[in-house]
Amino acid sequence: MEILKSFISLSDSVAASRPRWVVWPETATGTYLRRDPVQSVAVAQLAARLQAPVFMGFAHWSYGPDGKPVIWNAAGAWHPDGSLSAVYAKRHLVPFGERVPFQWLVPALGKWDLGQAEWRPGPGPVLFAGPAGDSASALICFESIFSGLARSDVRRGSRLLVNITNDEWFGNGAALQQHAAMAPFRAVEHRVPLLRCANTGLTEIIDAYGKITAKLPVFTPRVLVAPLPAAGTRTLYTVVGDWPGALALLLVLALALVPRGSLADTSRGGPVVDAGGP
Repeated sequence: MEILKSFISLSDSVAASRPRWVVWPETATGTYLRRDPVQSVAVAQLAARLQAPVFMGFAHWSYGPDGKPVIWNAAGAWHPDGSLSAVYAKRHLVPFGERVPFQWLVPALGKWDLGQAEWRPGPGPVLFAGPAGDSASALICFESIFSGLARSDVRRGSRLLVNITNDEWFGNGAALQQHAAMAPFRAVEHRVPLLRCANTGLTEIIDAYGKITAKLPVFTPRVLVAPLPAAGTRTLYTVVGDWPGALALLLVLALALVPRGSLADTSRGGPVVDAGGP
């Protein structure tokens, strides 16, 4: 509850700026916040005071077809009118940290206890009402390094990518900077702005050309308030995807299938002329 109070206090401190959207990081409070009536009401009251949606990451669960709980690394928004948005569940989970991989092939791997969270991967993109009247979508943590996830969101209609992350386990090392450096590429690929909110810092606003227009330092409790850059026109990559790589692969395969005997050997075939002396 103390963590939640800190986020609420920081958000209330910028009420005079009349934000259109408030973004908190991945698993912001470390609790199943949406399932906790007291905490959920507190966030809804904040949204009502600010007259702006509060978008954040949180642990979440629902019941599966077998009646057993299914847990998610999720994200969603609380609206000023008290309503809740749809829930997005992280699609690409951290191997061994969030889930033992290849359980689709060997289900017994799920019983291998390495201290992982055993989240369930989400089914696909979810669009949210964005601050500019367009749709927005979420990339949780290192989902920002996978171009295909952002592309599927933008192709579905997203005009704003929101990358929320918990980078505390990186400390203040090079990995913190490296992780943040991946996000601008997703903006450039699709000419859409990207908001990056991290609990330990390197919170950034990135325009549609990959330029960081505003940012916060690491390990400093502050709120970043800045204008939202506009989205650009749809890119060729958004439409076609990884066509250069696919084309290169096809060319390599084509060359590999050409019989060796069909390749002319330029070292043979003509007469040898000795232009030397006697």
